[in-house]
Amino acid sequence: MASLIIQIKDRVVQTYPITKVDTTLGRAAGNDVVINNMSVSDFHASLRFEDPNFYVYDRGSTNGIFVDGCHVLQAPVMYGDTFGIGKFNILLTPEGGAPVEALEEGLPGTVSEPGQPHSTFFMKPVDVASLMEAKKALGVAEKPALGIGVAALVVLFLAVVAFAVLMILMLTTWGR
Repeated sequence: MASLIIQIKDRVVQTYPITKVDTTLGRAAGNDVVINNMSVSDFHASLRFEDPNFYVYDRGSTNGIFVDGCHVLQAPVMYGDTFGIGKFNILLTPEGGAPVEALEEGLPGTVSEPGQPHSTFFMKPVDVASLMEAKKALGVAEKPALGIGVAALVVLFLAVVAFAVLMILMLTTWGR
């Protein structure tokens, strides 16, 4: 069984069971998971089960999707992994959704009618410690907040700034 836990900052917003091979996420009512927030595009992303893995795909969103702090167009997602959509973090968990075998066959009658949101969600407090324990129980290691790509860009930026300062100093002292 699999489900998506929608989080913002330290709060769980809603849990959605995964009941289809291709689950759509976005702000528009026609999505399987509706996240009504301006940081989320109308048709933002989809989570697709491709035996034996899940993959997240960007559906041409404005703000993109992020995995491990890196912007991606598509990426594999394992149980315990979190991906970002707008201001929200979405955790894929093995509990609370449909069995994988049922996803392959489809589950008629278990999802909302086309064009209707799966459900409306409300913000509620969460016990962060219990979520962290659940991640540890799944054997999920903590991941660095910044990806290697972001760190490399920061180092490159600092090198360019240092070079520019050096050039300015050389040009101002050269004519003396």
